[in-house]
Amino acid sequence: QGRNDYDAGGPWSTPASGDYRQDQLLAAYSLYSRNRLSSNWTSTLRLGRSSDDSRQFLDNTRTGKIRTDQTQYQWQNDLRLPLGTALLAVERLEEKVSGDGAYDLDRRSINSYLAGWNGSLDDHRLQFNLRRDDNSQFGNKNTGFAAYGYQFTSTLRASASYGTAFKAPSSLHPFAAAWCAAMTRERRASTKASEMVGRWPRLPLWTSWRPPA
Repeated sequence: QGRNDYDAGGPWSTPASGDYRQDQLLAAYSLYSRNRLSSNWTSTLRLGRSSDDSRQFLDNTRTGKIRTDQTQYQWQNDLRLPLGTALLAVERLEEKVSGDGAYDLDRRSINSYLAGWNGSLDDHRLQFNLRRDDNSQFGNKNTGFAAYGYQFTSTLRASASYGTAFKAPSSLHPFAAAWCAAMTRERRASTKASEMVGRWPRLPLWTSWRPPA
């Protein structure tokens, strides 16, 4: 729970001076159940929920409110294989907003599917990850990660990796009211990224290299 007080709202506020205040209440909880179904299979169920309730005041009179809620479900399976370990998981994220404003969009959901594997073959270290997000607002997005390392000694290893990423705007940005759409267009834009990293031993420190953007 928090409270912010402002001496004045600035030249863009009406009135330009006054007792501006914002009260904010944050809440979150999570539950999980981890079960060892066999010697090679561990299953984990998770449920999480969070909320952000903000109210704005001018001279102790409420002028606005906005509340966002997020609910997340996840089922994760960790598998021990003859070579390495694997991860399989599904997730669902539900987001919604309510308040005094008029919203272009008041809710969205994201269904995600994840698969990963890592293991060692003699002195070779390998890791692969794939992820698919079905976003009700931005559509389907596929991302991945791959890494390779070579173990020269017990304390010396060189590695290289490549990955892609997609970042959707935070829960508030997609629900921006129409009147501020132009101001928030840049902040509301989704983000895509890719990165390649190489690391090799250089005594006594490690050195990292990234290709120019």
